[in-house]
Amino acid sequence: MSHKNEPTQDSCRCLIDVPIDLLTRLNKDKQFNGAITKVRFKDVGWSTVNWQIKQRLSTRLELDMTTRKTPKRIPLYFKFCPFCGVEYN
Repeated sequence: MSHKNEPTQDSCRCLIDVPIDLLTRLNKDKQFNGAITKVRFKDVGWSTVNWQIKQRLSTRLELDMTTRKTPKRIPLYFKFCPFCGVEYN
């Protein structure tokens, strides 16, 4: 059984690898000087595809509407990884 953050065999590892790489790179920068302890994606969502729960990057859309005082927010899940281009399955 795989760890809950591990990708399936038919997906990429970017959700795991990119934050690790950014942590290493940013801590080498003089501006941060090793002070960063964790990097994580804020908008990673869970979606259901063919009755399986999948972890995907997402963003929030804000819809301004004449029938509401505040914007309606809805998630938009990416179909492809924005880092490597692999299709999420």
